[in-house]
Amino acid sequence: MTAGAFEDKVKRRVYVVILLAALAGSLLGLAINEFTGLTSPFIRGLLIVAATFEAVVLFLLHTGRMRFSVIEEALYLIPAALLLGVLAYALYIPASPEQADSALRGFYLWIPAVYIVVFMAHEGTGAFARSVAVYLAVVAVSLPAVAGSVTNLDSLSLDQLYISGAVVISFLYFIARLRDRLREAEVATERMKLLAETDELTGLCNRRRAVGILDDEMESRRRHGHPLSVIVFDIDDFKNVNDDFGHDVGDAVLASLSRLAKRTLRQTDELARWGGEEFLVISPETPQTAARNLADRLREAIEEKEFRFGGGVSASFGVSELRKEDSGTTLVKRADTALYKAKTRGKNRVEV
Repeated sequence: MTAGAFEDKVKRRVYVVILLAALAGSLLGLAINEFTGLTSPFIRGLLIVAATFEAVVLFLLHTGRMRFSVIEEALYLIPAALLLGVLAYALYIPASPEQADSALRGFYLWIPAVYIVVFMAHEGTGAFARSVAVYLAVVAVSLPAVAGSVTNLDSLSLDQLYISGAVVISFLYFIARLRDRLREAEVATERMKLLAETDELTGLCNRRRAVGILDDEMESRRRHGHPLSVIVFDIDDFKNVNDDFGHDVGDAVLASLSRLAKRTLRQTDELARWGGEEFLVISPETPQTAARNLADRLREAIEEKEFRFGGGVSASFGVSELRKEDSGTTLVKRADTALYKAKTRGKNRVEV
């Protein structure tokens, strides 16, 4: 699962929790207002619309029948529109101060949730722009009441609404920027780690990373009792390639051979540049006989390959299987000894 997919999965779960709470709040508010007799037809309609919207979005999140990005936009646009309707009703329409107070309590309770959803759905700058747009809409709806031209509430302090909204948005923007910086730092750290563990020329993992992989595989094999083999191979007479054609050609041969080896080996095998023209293959779930056959298949593929300088190269191979008493050093050393044997016995061969 990619990081983006994981983040979407987490956000879906959070949205479900928020929607369930909102749905419960809408239904509870409708029931309480009906019981107390404070609900006007307008607020009753808004609460029914809100509950319906929340139920529909829960269904869409569960079934995946709508694009997630569209759902995220609706999750703040529709509630913002409904809450602006509540605010307008409380300031200019209600039949009594009690109805206005009841409506405003719902508005003050849920408008911060709109800002929170905006910052969950979008990155810092985009979230800030959207939340400011909602904030300005709140100001536009309530500004006549602040100016004292029209209001049904004598004790309303809408200036506090403006201050609290600005504080909430600023705080969420700060958190979003901090989250973005942490994410950038994490990406940079991963990139540096990858560079530190990757051979620049071939793109394979380097010796340092290979040692870590080998240690992990050895621990796993000992715990479960499965076989593990390593193959060490290097290019025969590679110095002649560098001397005759130059180091640029030699580097091209190493890169091309690495790509060939990756294609020839299995997906479960780990190929590393061990040093110079020497390579290491870590083969989990592979006994020595199977590893020898794998090495021979790779040897034949290298022998048949014609490289860019117009010629070919060969490689010699050493194979060893993990023993109970082995460390990573002794396992690879035994394969290296087998490689030396292959060199002394004529090269372009596999030894164990």
